[in-house]
Amino acid sequence: MSHPTPKCHLPQNKDSPTLDTQFRMDLDTEKAPPIFSYGTLQDSHILEWVLGRPVDISSFSSARLHNFRAVYYPGNDYPAIMFAKDHSVVGKLIDGLSLDDIELLDDYEGDEYRRETIKVDVEGVTTTAQVYLPVITLDDDAVEWTLEMWNQKHKEQVVSNIELQRKFWSGNKKTAKD
Repeated sequence: MSHPTPKCHLPQNKDSPTLDTQFRMDLDTEKAPPIFSYGTLQDSHILEWVLGRPVDISSFSSARLHNFRAVYYPGNDYPAIMFAKDHSVVGKLIDGLSLDDIELLDDYEGDEYRRETIKVDVEGVTTTAQVYLPVITLDDDAVEWTLEMWNQKHKEQVVSNIELQRKFWSGNKKTAKD
């Protein structure tokens, strides 16, 4: 995924930053749009593993996406959402992400999802966010997915696999002496 083209400003006078300096300043201050998470990214273990850093999920707002429902992605233990009139999906609005974070999230979601802009309700206020939608068409009779159900049935195994991967990669890092 490529980053959006940053805004470049020409220097105004001899004391203005150079074009290169201004370009880097714009890249550093570019913020990513918030992400509406309806699935496993609401879990701190998963989000921290994907981003490679600690996150404070208590700072994320509860949000609701109307006219959709969360269902199991076919053959998997994680969700996808599908249009469903008179339903809604509750999730979290993840804000304060960098463009690098978005790239990591895109890699995590892979080819099964595409990122789209949507409107969600946050405490009664409609706001714009991005969401990962499945690239496949889901069956109308797809089984409902909830974070609570995932926590009960799948989280322990998923977190265990993450810990194994962390140990593997931390044990296989090359040092400066290697």
